Amino acid sequence: MRTRPAFDPGRLWTELSSYLEAPELDIFRAGTEYWWWSPPKPEAQPPDFTVSSGFEVHGRFLRHLKAVEAGDHLIDYRQFHLLWEHKTAVLRRLEHLAREFDLQGGLDDVISGCRRRAQEFLDLRLKVLMALNGRSTPQAMAQGVSLVTRTLHEEPEALSRARDVVAGLR
Repeated sequence: MRTRPAFDPGRLWTELSSYLEAPELDIFRAGTEYWWWSPPKPEAQPPDFTVSSGFEVHGRFLRHLKAVEAGDHLIDYRQFHLLWEHKTAVLRRLEHLAREFDLQGGLDDVISGCRRRAQEFLDLRLKVLMALNGRSTPQAMAQGVSLVTRTLHEEPEALSRARDVVAGLR
């Protein structure tokens, strides 16, 4: 029988703080020879394209959307998919935290906002996937810019509130 590791609020607080305050981190380098669900156009992609983590990755996504709007890049579907996966993972973790420690009252609005953002990123991801033909759809790119810009303002505040709730458990 497997035992669950003990919950460590201090570790969660540290990880939330690191995510919110750390600079963008390159987690591995990828070549430009393979773009899943994106037609190859190596001359339009920087040769040292990297996959990153950290909250600042939203800035990279915004730069990509603006480059697609300007016609300088093709759509890199992976970025849409990864941000949707991330928003969904954050939501699931907060829901688990609230359930396990009876924090629903303290995190209700944070979870509601995360649920809304996860759904909006899913809608955007599906819209881009269905329209993907090597050219951007102006409406999808504008929606993406608006969503990421709003996320840059909303999410740090929401996760800071979650961090404050976790600090109360320490």
